[in-house]
Amino acid sequence: MKYLIQHSLEESAKKFPDKIAFKDNKSSISYKVLNEKTNALAQYFLYLGIEKGDRIGIYLDRCIENTIAIYGILKARACFVPLNTTDPTNKIEEIIEDCGIKFLVSKQNVSSKIGGVDEICKSIKGIINLDGSLKPINSKTEEEVLSSSHKDLNLNILNEDLAYIMYTSGTTGRPKGIMHTHRSGLDYARFSAELYDIKPSDVFASHSALYYDISTFAYFTVPFVGATTVIASEAEVKMPVSLSQFIEREKITIWYSVPLALSQMLSVGFIEKRNLSALRWVLFGGEVFPISQLNILMTLLPNALFSNVYGPAEVNQCTVFNFNSSLKIDNTLPLGVTSFNAEVLVVDENNKSLPTNTIGELLVRSSTMMLGYWNKPELTQSKLYHDHQNGVIKSFYCTGDLVKIDELGQLLFYGRKD
Repeated sequence: MKYLIQHSLEESAKKFPDKIAFKDNKSSISYKVLNEKTNALAQYFLYLGIEKGDRIGIYLDRCIENTIAIYGILKARACFVPLNTTDPTNKIEEIIEDCGIKFLVSKQNVSSKIGGVDEICKSIKGIINLDGSLKPINSKTEEEVLSSSHKDLNLNILNEDLAYIMYTSGTTGRPKGIMHTHRSGLDYARFSAELYDIKPSDVFASHSALYYDISTFAYFTVPFVGATTVIASEAEVKMPVSLSQFIEREKITIWYSVPLALSQMLSVGFIEKRNLSALRWVLFGGEVFPISQLNILMTLLPNALFSNVYGPAEVNQCTVFNFNSSLKIDNTLPLGVTSFNAEVLVVDENNKSLPTNTIGELLVRSSTMMLGYWNKPELTQSKLYHDHQNGVIKSFYCTGDLVKIDELGQLLFYGRKD
């Protein structure tokens, strides 16, 4: 039975031991080897004294080592915290201090950006080296760390235990840490795998960096079914021409990104010249997709299915609108209908439910919802609406998004609250 995020990896390692789990522009790793390396890393964390719920930062660029770090941390009963390697050092230090991060996992190619951070931040005990060149702890190299016990660990971890904390960008204030449990992460993996009928033969393009919530599809959903993830390089992500070549070369079957990435490939990426016949799903979310560009993309990919994905990082994904190239879109694209194990309310300023075709704020309750904001109980409570009915309390996340439900039961987006 899968009830922890790492159970997906362990199960796929048994079913598909030699299958490529993750691949980047330099190397690849099978499910068997990935499982062994994450077991060894988890053992090393335990050797260092990591306890249940401790926070460990991941400070890596787009590479296979992200996966080793994620599952090694989870197997050690700890919580991973993705960090943006392009953020200024003072922001990284702020997150480290706020979250009480004890260790960082990094590599040489980004280590110079955080030099001395372990001396500035009191909570940091050390930086774990995953390429034998940064700051080895207790004089152990990567080879020594990852060659220790490869056996699956049998530790006391519950599905309601903290699994990861994803920080917001902080563009509207100080960054907030969104706490997710094993339950919310695994339920998202289960739901998305079933919704898009992900198969072991699928090849997923990992376009999003780890510190964005879209990345959970690559790191949770794909291992859930034993499919393959190919990680796009920094250069490919930044250059639309290279990105469209990447999709063609790797025979990508599942794509998921913000609409901007697709728009750029349409504008200057020569996507019309590529053979993208392997693509069977194109998922997008996080912002509005210009209808004119979406219609062009649908014309270029007549055999693909499309999905408008909606859901703040606080709830992962809560609505979905799936369609194919035959759909005629004139003005707006619906957010769609409520997804797996979720309930929504559309309310007025007094949290009173509104009738069909009336615009109000969207509230969401789901099994994929966050535990709350790290170290911010007041903010957590301000973002939750507690519905009391017959002695049962239902907690909804207040999205701040304005929507209405039409006659077909579909949610339509109308912007943000003031």
